[in-house]
Amino acid sequence: MSLIPVGPGCITINAVEPMDVYTFRPICFSCGPLVVVFHGVARNAKDYRNFSIHIAERFGAVVAVPHFDKKRFPYSRYQQGGILKEGEITSRDQWSFSRVPIVVQTLISSLGKPDRQFFFIGHSAGGQFLVRLTAVAGSLGAERVVVANSGSHLFPTRNARYCYGFGGLPREFSSDQAIRRYLAAPLTLYLGTADNNPYHRALDRRPAALAQGPHRYARGRACFEAALTLATEKGWVLNWKVVETPGIGHDALRMFSAPEIADVFSHEWLYSTFCSQQITANIKTPDSLSPIPPVMSLNFPDSALSTMSEHSLKSNSKFPEQNDRVVCNCKIWSESLKHGHQVSSSIMCAPSAKYIESSKKNSETNKRCASQSKK
Repeated sequence: MSLIPVGPGCITINAVEPMDVYTFRPICFSCGPLVVVFHGVARNAKDYRNFSIHIAERFGAVVAVPHFDKKRFPYSRYQQGGILKEGEITSRDQWSFSRVPIVVQTLISSLGKPDRQFFFIGHSAGGQFLVRLTAVAGSLGAERVVVANSGSHLFPTRNARYCYGFGGLPREFSSDQAIRRYLAAPLTLYLGTADNNPYHRALDRRPAALAQGPHRYARGRACFEAALTLATEKGWVLNWKVVETPGIGHDALRMFSAPEIADVFSHEWLYSTFCSQQITANIKTPDSLSPIPPVMSLNFPDSALSTMSEHSLKSNSKFPEQNDRVVCNCKIWSESLKHGHQVSSSIMCAPSAKYIESSKKNSETNKRCASQSKK
């Protein structure tokens, strides 16, 4: 019997220390993915589970929200990941990042399919957690890491200190090879275009954050532009993408329910099609990626990592229901790269007719199952 109940639930997982995990499992769940959701600064994991029900039902996925309570996981251990203490690197078993693969392994084992795909999505403070996890520890096998409306980002530079850049970290985590791994990670920056209030009460207003831009929307765009510039200059793989959802501010429920939520999990590679020849000349696509030494081990027990292989950079892996999607009206933006190159401004993806029909059938099946369960 699965540890995860049908419908809304809450389970406790021993991930170095006990953690409550709020879950939602659709009635007809079978071979769908696992989506692990990371909550915001209010630590309202139960609310985020409720915000994520749309994702579960739309994609036939189980969603799970680990609770990083403020008492045990203050700012230094949640948004910053707990890797530094008084400026010194801590042992890896103290990193908050180390809890994530144990939670994922426990959930996947419970669902009974060891090769089940899984995805990460974090909003606000949860986005900060994920972008720093990806920079320091890699994607941990996630098909896609989605950072939504993050208050600050980790830029691919040593000129800004951690947690705004790689500065001050040991060479193992800040070398060119480490930054190259970061750019090759399957990272999506998911931006609400109306999250542009420079005086939002929860916005990071430290000098290093303000240097990234006046508000969340500007900071997300600036981080992607910095990554695109560096990848162009170095000829490195850039496996990042940006998805914008128009008119949405700092609102997790609306972000998770927007039509663009399907696009954030896709691996569609857009650069070679929609960027100018000048921009893409030196950017390698995932298919042409030469091997990169694997990201450093977090030294977890084998049992915690038994189903987590290093993420292979591939351009065609999506949710099972998305196999018939096509990308149209897509653009990659960058307003003013340092070398004067320009690309246009937003990613917008639309589903194919076959995908829409498939979604309708899935919805009808779910309704039929729900009706039968009530009889």
